Order: sequence, then C-alpha cells, then structure tokens
Amino acid sequence: MADELDQAMQQFAAWMQERDEALEQTLAAINADFGLILRFTCTACPVQIEGEIDGLALYFRARWDSWRLEIAVDEQQAVRTSRQEAAAFYHESSAGLSGFEASWLEPAEVDQAVRACLTAFRAGQTNAGYVELHTSSQ
Repeated sequence: MADELDQAMQQFAAWMQERDEALEQTLAAINADFGLILRFTCTACPVQIEGEIDGLALYFRARWDSWRLEIAVDEQQAVRTSRQEAAAFYHESSAGLSGFEASWLEPAEVDQAVRACLTAFRAGQTNAGYVELHTSSQ
C-alpha cells in the first residue's frame, strides 16, 4: 500500500512539473506577443497571474468555477476591484466551467482567457464580452 501511494505521489509530482512548465511556456508566449512581463504567482488553486500592461496593474485569478482579469491603476486596486467600479478593464466568466475546473486551468485555457482579455483591452474595451473556455473535460 505504501509503495502504491508513493508511486501515485511521484506520478502526481511529474504531472504537476509538466503542467507548470507548459503554463510557463504559455505565459512566455503571451508576454512575447503582447510585449509584457506577466508572471504566475500560483499555478493551481488558484491560478494567479500578476504584472503590468501599458503602465497599469494586471491581475488574473481562476478559482472554483470562474476566472477574472482586472486591470487598474495599481496592484491593490487590480486585486481588490469588484466589477468595473475602479477598473480600467474588468472581465469575469464562468462560461464553459463547472465544479473546480477553474482552480486547475490548463495552459490552453489560460492562453484563451488571457489573450481574449488583453486583446479586448488593447482595442479600448472595458470588458472582453462572452468568453467560453474550452476545457479539457468537455
């Protein structure tokens, strides 16, 4: 039993390592395409990204069954913004997600969500409209 548990933990650790590497590659591509320096502060439970865009603070958080991306004057406002009250950009979505899926967004889902929001922001919008993630469980 102990050997099975040890093997399961090793498999999980290997999967997490692969997932983290893929997430970092995804964010590196986003940074290159948009000329940004975004960084993961957490890659699961929640998935969190922080950084700057065009002189403003950016905060992305995915937890439970939803995700959101906020852009505000400073980091505190970006993290604490509720809807669009103090945000230059605010987007929240649970479309395509259920249960705990957002807590474990896969690289393709992070890519889809973040790119949709960054593109909308750079186009002068304050929201990305309807964004449904195509999750791996669908």
